[in-house]
Amino acid sequence: TGQGSGDKVISAFGLTNSTVYDGTSSIGTLTGVVTNITETIIGSTANLVIAMDNNKGYYYPTGGAMTEITDGQYPGNDGRTTTGTFVHLDGYTFIMDTTGRIYNSDLNSISAWTADSYIAANMYPDKGVGLARYKDMIVGFGRESIEFFRNVGGATGVTPLARVNEAFIKIGAMGPEAITELEDTVAWVSSSNIGSISVYILDGYKAKKISTEMIDSQLNLRGAATIYLSA
Repeated sequence: TGQGSGDKVISAFGLTNSTVYDGTSSIGTLTGVVTNITETIIGSTANLVIAMDNNKGYYYPTGGAMTEITDGQYPGNDGRTTTGTFVHLDGYTFIMDTTGRIYNSDLNSISAWTADSYIAANMYPDKGVGLARYKDMIVGFGRESIEFFRNVGGATGVTPLARVNEAFIKIGAMGPEAITELEDTVAWVSSSNIGSISVYILDGYKAKKISTEMIDSQLNLRGAATIYLSA
């Protein structure tokens, strides 16, 4: 990541609780396991934003301290089960829950959230898996479908997102670990209502299969096991 000035490696280690490192220096030990770390700019300050396996969220501003998102309207603090990583667009921070709702922070904030600031990825009724950023859109992955959302603006307390209906894809993702941003596209390991498992990337707003039959057969042998995809 480019956190602060220059290039740095930000990492997290721990099977029960996670210690987050900036290079080799600890910047905080968190209760629970870190599932993903992203970066965004608030004002002129770079912030690390950290998703956890216990529905909590944290952020770390350059020159500041590791801080928990304590707003009671943040979905993880409001009885929702969050899934996947944080995604950032136009000053908003987004995260999905397992029902397919996409929640957003207040504009230019990581710590402030409003109860009704969400949109449901519900063109097809399935389980929410996670989010990715694709060009100027937020991509919402379900177990059997993918939906695209564009920022159309909105007041505080209202989602800024609107669904791009014509971009709907009837293929989902196996899990939040099976989605990754890859240069100018997004890659994922698929899940569908017929059970086939393959590797896809977004080509425009279409799903392009890039795995061979041999790779597909190996993936399908793993069945319901967790499959991790990285770039």
